[in-house]
Amino acid sequence: MELTDTADGSVHQLLSYNGAALKYVIINALKELEVGNDSLRERTQLLENQLTELMGMVYNCCTIEPQLRQTETGQIYLAENKQLGFVLDQNDPNPFSSSTEIGYSIPSATNLASLIVFDSSGRTVNKYELSERGQGSVTVYGSDVVSGVYYYSLVLDGKIVETKRMIHTD
Repeated sequence: MELTDTADGSVHQLLSYNGAALKYVIINALKELEVGNDSLRERTQLLENQLTELMGMVYNCCTIEPQLRQTETGQIYLAENKQLGFVLDQNDPNPFSSSTEIGYSIPSATNLASLIVFDSSGRTVNKYELSERGQGSVTVYGSDVVSGVYYYSLVLDGKIVETKRMIHTD
C-alpha cells in the first residue's frame, strides 16, 4: 500500500497489486465454479430423468384402462391383482338393501386371511376370518348395518392388500 500527498495536503492511500497473483486467484475461482456447475448439471439431469419416469407412471396409473379378466365361474378381476395371487371383488349388488356378496381369492401360501368391514369413520363393523384358500365369498346382511357407506378390506398375513367401498340403503 502506498501513501501519496496531494496538493491540498490530504493523504490518499493507493493500492498496488500483483497482476499475476490476481489472475491466478480468478482463474482458480472460475475452475471451482465450473466443477460446481458440472455437479449441478449432473444432478439436474438425474432429477429430470426421475421426473420423466414418475410422469410416465402417473400417466399409466391414471389413464390406461385396467386389464379385466374373467374366471370360469364368471368372476371378473383385475389382472394386476391376479398376478399377485389375490383378488377382492366389488360387492354385488352395490348398493344393497337386504344382502350383498363379496367374492375373493386367496393364495394358498397365505397363513392368515380376513375380510374386515368398517364404516366411514373407520370403526370395525364386522370381521370375517377366511379359513379357505382359493376362491370364496362372504355375505353381508343389511340387517347387520345401518344405511350408509362402508368399506371392506382384504387382509392377508396382517397386511391390508386391497380395500373397496359399498353402500347400504334401506
